[in-house]
Amino acid sequence: MLAGRGFELNTVKYTGGLGKRIKVGSAWSMFTYGIFFAIASIGCTFPVFLMLVSQSIMFGKFEQGLSHFVLYALGMGLVVVTISVLALISKTYLVKRLRQILPWVTRISAIMIMSAGLYVIYDWLFGHHLI
Repeated sequence: MLAGRGFELNTVKYTGGLGKRIKVGSAWSMFTYGIFFAIASIGCTFPVFLMLVSQSIMFGKFEQGLSHFVLYALGMGLVVVTISVLALISKTYLVKRLRQILPWVTRISAIMIMSAGLYVIYDWLFGHHLI
């Protein structure tokens, strides 16, 4: 990733030609976008969700856990709807700017991921007094 190369996965063969059958901009396309967005983002959001809700249920009351669940769902829904609407409104400008900065984003994210990994290794070795 630091060299500007990326990992690509051809997802077309897994969708069974779904993109050819759904009209772009339709309600059905937005629905399927939401489903695939949820599937793709679950790896990032599920640990936070699990920690928030399980901790509030374990150390609080069930009602408190339920309220945290509802607030989390509303917050995530607001983020997804906002991003979708902004992408729809500013599609041409957004696509143009994203294509310009994409090479930098992949390199910066590679640096951040490697830094986080090095920190975890450092913390594990020196924070737990293993060395």
